[in-house]
Order: sequence, then structure tokens, then C-alpha cells
Amino acid sequence: MSDAGDLSLILADFAGHLVSSLKLSAQDLQRAGHLAENGGEDLGLVLTRLGLISERDLAEEISRFLTIPLVGLDQISDEPLPDDVLSSRFLLQSHIIPLSVSSDAVSIAMANPFDRGLLDAIRFATGKAPRLSVSTCSDIEAALDRLYGDGKSQISQIADNAGAFHDEGASDDLERLRDSASEAPVVRVTMTLDCISSRYRIV
Repeated sequence: MSDAGDLSLILADFAGHLVSSLKLSAQDLQRAGHLAENGGEDLGLVLTRLGLISERDLAEEISRFLTIPLVGLDQISDEPLPDDVLSSRFLLQSHIIPLSVSSDAVSIAMANPFDRGLLDAIRFATGKAPRLSVSTCSDIEAALDRLYGDGKSQISQIADNAGAFHDEGASDDLERLRDSASEAPVVRVTMTLDCISSRYRIV
């Protein structure tokens, strides 16, 4: 099975986890899935925007399902990592916050740890293995504003940054990875909806 197919099964299992934990009804999940598919958006973002689940509840359930730590705003350092590790522009666009870096790994908190495209981009950009935690979009955005805002809006500050690399060729490669990853959510949502429909017999 393809990576997209494998991930769709994982996402379908997570969807089942949300339903079995009484966080969502199967019908609400299907509704959000169709909206995510049509809009090309992340399913988790759609669920929270519709008010079907809170950001905190979603992050807690992801933490339980993937058995990875849940990181709150108070657990994120006040000192930013060097911008040549991962640029602030990349971090805000991807809803990622770096926590620490070692010789062989970079610890990160993500709003969507299911996104393999972003994990591949991080691995490519840093040459290190990503160690995952989950956090809410709001906490990540607040942390990035605290770390990089410097009295300016996030968008203005991030527009000042050159990117994840000083090397133009490497930057182009990362952008191609990001472009490929941006197409993947629609494929994943479509395949996940098929799995959910089959599992819950939703038409």
C-alpha cells in the first residue's frame, strides 16, 4: 500500500478513536471531512473551526492516540533556536514550534503530527530526525509571536526572513517538498473519508 493509503488508514483509526471517545459523532466527522476535502484543508483545523471539538481536546486526543507528549505554551522556551535550523516563516506556515536541537535530532511540537510531508521537509532541512510532540495551533502561534514578533505582527516579521536556507538550491528543494506536501491533504482526506464511510456505513 502507498504511504498515502497507509496514512489514510491511520487517520481513519484516529477518526474512530474520536468517535469512540464520544468527542464526535460519525455524521459530524463525515461533514467536516467533506468540507476539508472540498477546501483542501487539514481535517483537524476544520473540526475546530466548526466548533465540533476544541483545540485542546483535539490535541489531547492526538497525544493519546499517537502516545506523544502534549506541550502547552508554558512549556515552550522563551529563547528561539537559530534561524538557520528552521526559519520562522516556515514554522508559522506549518504550525510547528522547535523545542530543542541536538546533534542528531530536533524536538518539535506540531499542531498536526500526522503530516508526513512536513516531517520529511524538517528532516531534509535540518539533516536531523524529528522528535514529535503535539500542541494547539493557538499555543504555537502565541509562542512564535513571543519568540519572533519583536513588537511587530507575525506576518510582518516573518516576511522579513529569507527562508529556511541560505543556499538557494536547497531552498528550492524544500519548496518543492512543501508544494508536494500541500497537495497531499486532499488525497489523504479523500481516502480517509472512504475508510470512514466503509467503517460506519455512512452514505
